[in-house]
Amino acid sequence: MATALAHRNDPDTSHFAAESLNLDDSSEIKGAILSMLAERPRATYELTGTYFARREAKGWPLVKTDSIAKRLSELRVAGRVVDSGDRVNGQYGKPVAVWQLPEPDAA
Repeated sequence: MATALAHRNDPDTSHFAAESLNLDDSSEIKGAILSMLAERPRATYELTGTYFARREAKGWPLVKTDSIAKRLSELRVAGRVVDSGDRVNGQYGKPVAVWQLPEPDAA
């Protein structure tokens, strides 16, 4: 799959970088996101920053920065995370959603 990230005529450094990205780790990335949200609700940019700050210590895979938002979207569609309804100012000064784990069903 790494070959799709580098073209045949790209420099060798591009091929090395593409090979270092393991894009088959989406379940591990989703687990990391759920773990961070179990600590407290977070905006997407906070999840991304925290992921990369903890990545080496936690042994999480190296991914492209937009992978966190993509996995978060997949978790939302699956009902594993929900919009808390809260908003914080994002990196560009615009309000952004704060994500959280869904409330447990009251049984």
